[in-house]
Amino acid sequence: AATFAFAPISSGSFDYDVLYFFEPTSLVSNSAGTWLSTHATNTLLYGSLIEAYTFMKGEADLIQLYDAKYKEALQTLVSTEQGNYRTSFRNRQKAA
Repeated sequence: AATFAFAPISSGSFDYDVLYFFEPTSLVSNSAGTWLSTHATNTLLYGSLIEAYTFMKGEADLIQLYDAKYKEALQTLVSTEQGNYRTSFRNRQKAA
């Protein structure tokens, strides 16, 4: 559990959802996998292909294909995670 300080102090008690970002463990140092390698395999794959093929100065049409696939995978990931967040939020509200 963590403690967060908010200011100014309110006159009542409120529940908060705290969302945060962090740098995930590297695949190099954690061969068991990361959240991305477990839950976003296509996003990780196409993002890596874009970076590698750009570095290799590959053909523009293939980079565009990888970019389109990356954006599609990223949108799927975002939609899935937003759905998971909404579901868990509704479940917390019902439990309260």
